[in-house]
Amino acid sequence: MRKWPRRYRADLIIACIGLLAMLLLFGAEIWLYRYASYWEGRGYVPHGAWFFLVPVSYFLGVPFLIAFGVRLLIRIREDPVGASFARLLSGIALTVAPSPICSAGLDAATSLPMPHEAGIVRFARGFRDRIDKRCGPEEVRDWAESILKEHGPRSVTFTLPEDRIPRFIKKIYPTGPLREHVRGSTKDGVVEVFWGSPLPGHWGLAIGPESMVREEGLSHDEGEDICRFRWKPGIYIWHTEN
Repeated sequence: MRKWPRRYRADLIIACIGLLAMLLLFGAEIWLYRYASYWEGRGYVPHGAWFFLVPVSYFLGVPFLIAFGVRLLIRIREDPVGASFARLLSGIALTVAPSPICSAGLDAATSLPMPHEAGIVRFARGFRDRIDKRCGPEEVRDWAESILKEHGPRSVTFTLPEDRIPRFIKKIYPTGPLREHVRGSTKDGVVEVFWGSPLPGHWGLAIGPESMVREEGLSHDEGEDICRFRWKPGIYIWHTEN
């Protein structure tokens, strides 16, 4: 009996690590959905990570299947059939478990009362802090003035290819989801540069004259929620849910 713990110690360690990983996955899904918005804005967490964690979870258990498979092959001649069968079942269970556990975490996150501050507000605060850390207002204004000279103050949407993306934008999104091109628009002398898509929402910068004033905080505009915060005089960051 004393040899039993030694013989199966590695299996128990793998199983404990797997169970701990499942618990962390459950908690990570809750945290990402409820609290990660600010850190998404800062760029430390991928935008919409709570959504993408669910399909990624299908592959998170593969290392445990491999670990138990290796143990099965190494010990198949020394251990009884029951031990080999238990290793096989454990590997399969830890391979299948991440997806329902991640989905359960998402269900738990959506059923709990959300934090007082809306997610797009927290994201906008983080986005403002990211820009404030990485950019200066002068380079942003110089770029906006060059865009206005090129397109004029009329309403127009444009796309910047990789070789024309200004340095300050690359500092904001060095490996962003649209790193090969950046979209922008001009309207009434205001230049906007923006990222995103309908699923995670859109966010960006609005650059106008220093006298430009826009309502800050969360508001309802043209049928959707939008959050704005002033970064510098005449420069606002914004985020919408659509």
